[in-house]
Amino acid sequence: MSNQKLKQNIKAKIDDINSKVLSIRERLSKEENPDDELQKLLLQLEKIQTELTEKFETLEANPEANWDEFDKNIHQSMKSFNHTFTRAGTLFKNS
Repeated sequence: MSNQKLKQNIKAKIDDINSKVLSIRERLSKEENPDDELQKLLLQLEKIQTELTEKFETLEANPEANWDEFDKNIHQSMKSFNHTFTRAGTLFKNS
């Protein structure tokens, strides 16, 4: 796959993460007594979001960037993000 296509795919994944973090933030802001666990999960989600965004921006600024390697490495971060996002969703359903 070309670097441009990899870059677009990774950007789409990061955009998805950004929208999910925003949705959790919005839901938490509507809670009268936000659960501590939900707030901790949001912090974890934001940490992953920040790490991926910073890495993406660093690679984007480097014309010699290895997008293939980043694409391979992003999967573990996505797995962690999705697991945490699912836990947050479960806590919202239970509240």
